[in-house]
Amino acid sequence: MEVAFVRVPARHQCEAVVSFDNGRVFRIVSPGAFRVPPHDLAQFVVEHELGWQTGFWGYIARGVVFREMMQEEGKRPPHGEERSRSAIRGAKDLLAETEMLAGAVAEIARANLERDPSRTAALLARAWWPPHSNAAQLPLADVRRACRALRQAEADWPAVVMGDSLRFRWSLRRNPLAPENPLDAKTAERRRRARR
Repeated sequence: MEVAFVRVPARHQCEAVVSFDNGRVFRIVSPGAFRVPPHDLAQFVVEHELGWQTGFWGYIARGVVFREMMQEEGKRPPHGEERSRSAIRGAKDLLAETEMLAGAVAEIARANLERDPSRTAALLARAWWPPHSNAAQLPLADVRRACRALRQAEADWPAVVMGDSLRFRWSLRRNPLAPENPLDAKTAERRRRARR
């Protein structure tokens, strides 16, 4: 999956264009019009850098279509809307965890706290996490890497001219502390059944 964060001449300032290898293309209007970087770009960077596959972008990479996504090209899969609604309903805690994680990393980056292990750990510890979450145990090296990537996006975004974009490819690399995306388990089970 490739995602282009496009600067557009409208109040919302940014749209994400999501392109899949199968020809499906979606457009998402990014909230947080005046944030630098825009909300969806910051969320993408943190999820990707941390290898957290259970957030907004991790679910999109697995074919889930959220309400705010407008399909522009490609075929709709049979029963895709029902599968997406079901996946989203079952992922509320996972999606909330990743939003909180992105917010915590952004707060750490803005305050330059990643150089202070105890303050970083304290901030991660005080955040709300769903039961069985390992987000508070993230190694400092992972947090530092995500903060660097977030600052890079923050530096790059203002230089993007109207109509141009920042482009990224999503990786399915998963952080060992991150929960497994339930859709991966379902896909693996379908493959096992197909081999029988």
